[in-house]
Amino acid sequence: MDRFSGFLFDSGKANSSDNLQEPEMDSKVRRVTEKFSESLHIVANDPSLAMYRIQEHIRKSLPHQAQCKADLTLLHQDVKGHSYDVSYAISAVEAMHDSKTPFSNIESLLKSSIYHKQQLNERSAALRVQSKQEKRSSISSSPQRQLLSGRPSHENASTSTSPKLE
Repeated sequence: MDRFSGFLFDSGKANSSDNLQEPEMDSKVRRVTEKFSESLHIVANDPSLAMYRIQEHIRKSLPHQAQCKADLTLLHQDVKGHSYDVSYAISAVEAMHDSKTPFSNIESLLKSSIYHKQQLNERSAALRVQSKQEKRSSISSSPQRQLLSGRPSHENASTSTSPKLE
């Protein structure tokens, strides 16, 4: 600071009698020049100090920022994958909702087929019962059985009781 104060205020050129007469003025001038030189020094070095502070801040915070960016990229990919999963699930649910009509058609066809199967079962049961009855009646009306029981068959009875016309 002395070199700036010497540059601005050269005490060798000033009249020594003026310096003695005004010591108060001399101290004021010295303070002003010191403050001015200090200001010049700060202005001259402040940009480099600011750049140093910025560089230091970047050096400290850059690894953390890079890690945050990598984490954010991974999270973005996860969220994107989950978004695709959700959209696929939504489309599947919509497709299920749209399949309501075919399923109701299938249900009505199943009810109809169950009804027809029951009808077929009833008919086949009735036919079985009828065939059993016919078998029983055919067995009971056989000529051998009639001979054993002593009853004439209906055919023989009708032919023997009716008169013959010639």
